[in-house]
Amino acid sequence: KGPREGVVQKGFTFDRCFGPEATQHGIYEECSSLIRCVCDGYNVCFLAYGQTGSGKTHTMSGPDGFRTDGGDRGVNYRALDDLFQLVRERSGTTDYVVEVSVLEIYNEQCRDLLAPRGETRIEILATGRAGQNTPDAVMHRVESPEDVAAVMREGEVNRAVGATAMNERSSRSHSIVVVHVEGTSLESGAKSRGVLYLVDLAGSERIARSEATGSRLKEAQHINKSLSALGDVIAA
Repeated sequence: KGPREGVVQKGFTFDRCFGPEATQHGIYEECSSLIRCVCDGYNVCFLAYGQTGSGKTHTMSGPDGFRTDGGDRGVNYRALDDLFQLVRERSGTTDYVVEVSVLEIYNEQCRDLLAPRGETRIEILATGRAGQNTPDAVMHRVESPEDVAAVMREGEVNRAVGATAMNERSSRSHSIVVVHVEGTSLESGAKSRGVLYLVDLAGSERIARSEATGSRLKEAQHINKSLSALGDVIAA
């Protein structure tokens, strides 16, 4: 509809747009420089948002999760490869400790995907310090990309996945991998602390089109409510 029919037209600006021919490598390359910021003590978030079936999990984890190899590897694994490469390059001047936790938010409850069975629900606290709002989450110290892959594999296996008419492999929860990077200068003893968030959001969808009923309907309502809240945060 045109403006004469009372519809307000909005313009949107993006730093970069990727077409259907875009590769996993090309997408990651656009944001890879942010990994250096994490090692310098800044907080960084890679967040995939979009409709169910649009390719969020494909982009973040690859089409087959931790089993994906080669050109289809996801942003998560590429980012962690670069992180440890940078840690090795700086080993002569800075000693780094890297710890990882894996969380999901399902039906507005936060679950620790690395916790022993039966102890998975954790509280989210309001705190001004990045990475400290889930103090009860299990954190594994990791020293290589292989260590991280093992931790993420454990988390992926425990993640809530269900089927809807829009996407037979639709993820029904928000997945958050939190990477804590603490560096200590070997010369001065000064410390830096950065947190990398790797977020694969649950898919948004129109409930009428997804044909969700019962527990799937409840999930969709919670997902859309939380994504609406995210939109409010970004708008603010």
